[in-house]
This record gives sequence, structure tokens and C-alpha cells, in this order.
Amino acid sequence: MIPFSYGLHRAINNGKGSKIAPILLAGAGVLGVILTLFFPCDPGCEPVTFRGIMHILIAIPMGFLILFAILAFSRRLKNDKEWNIYSRYSLITFIVGILLGISTVVLAKASIGGLLERILTASYLQWYVIMGMALIRRKPRLSLVKLYRPNRS
Repeated sequence: MIPFSYGLHRAINNGKGSKIAPILLAGAGVLGVILTLFFPCDPGCEPVTFRGIMHILIAIPMGFLILFAILAFSRRLKNDKEWNIYSRYSLITFIVGILLGISTVVLAKASIGGLLERILTASYLQWYVIMGMALIRRKPRLSLVKLYRPNRS
């Protein structure tokens, strides 16, 4: 997630603009690694053990970090003529994600809680795919040589 957030940051407005979006997305990535490595879900994802409780306590803010990163990126996308087509799409993804996130938290114990969680996850994963494809299709704006070799003039 950290390289992806950095890549989006560099591609949108040539890296100019607020760094809030890539920081939020990278932070969610760090939390995701911590969650996966150290705090797997208890069986049935019922928070019984310390690990299971931590899983829930980390997963909820991680999800909201992702959603607010998407919102922040939507604002940056609006100001780049080559990327502004993705601004409204990102805003819609954020709104749908927030509604699903709230529904998932409220209905966590209901029979559809697990289904809502998976739909919520799919809502931001599809954003990663679309934005990743957009990054791949972009003409590179800076070469690797410029990244590693400072201007010597």
C-alpha cells in the first residue's frame, strides 16, 4: 500500500498538492500489515482473545483511514486535468464505503454482518484496481534516473 500511495501521489499533479491522501493510505497499509501479522481474527471473527479484540480495534480505524484517503485523493484528482475523470468516481466510492462501513459496524452481530464486511472490502479494493490501472496506463512523468540522480547543474 505504501508504494501505491506514493505512486498516486507522484502521478497526480506531478506530486504537488496535499500529502494527506497518500499519508492516510500508507498509514492504513501499515495498520493492515500489523493486523495481518500480529492480530488475526479469532475463529468466527468473534473478539474473544486479546488478539481478536485488537483485530477489531485496528480494523475499524484502518477501514476509515482507507475511505478518508479515497476522499482526500478525490479532492486532489479534481485539480489535475489528466486525472479529474476519477474525482467523482472516488467521491462516490467514499460515500458508498462510508455507508457500508457504518452499516457493517451497526450490523456486525446480525446475520448479514459478514456479508456487509466483504462488500465494504470490495468497495475499496475495486478503487485500488481502477486507480492502479490508471497509474499503469499513464505516461511516466519522471524517469528513474531523475529519482536517483539529483540535477547536477
